[in-house]
Amino acid sequence: MPDPFEISRRKIAWAKKNLTDLKREVDLVLSDPNFHEIVVEPHPTKPNHVIQKLRVAKQLPVFWPDIVGIVVDSLRAALDFAIYDVAVAAGCDKPRNAYFPFSNRLLKN
Repeated sequence: MPDPFEISRRKIAWAKKNLTDLKREVDLVLSDPNFHEIVVEPHPTKPNHVIQKLRVAKQLPVFWPDIVGIVVDSLRAALDFAIYDVAVAAGCDKPRNAYFPFSNRLLKN
């Protein structure tokens, strides 16, 4: 018997792959010693205290938000497909109306 959630599982796997790729990119950027510097400044009102700041010296890669968007879209699609598959398994007459979120009524409340 075929897995009724096969498409949802593929979407989740795709999201995981993209998230793993993003994590690898983030680790590479953050491991660059020239990417950031720690700045220590005296506290303006407390004489015996200092403020430590992390100053980013380079711009973050512009494609990071795109990868995050792909991950979110894949997870949203997985929810849509899963809801549809549940509706089919439950014998719903019009499974095409089953999607995430579950109904427009939930959005109006």
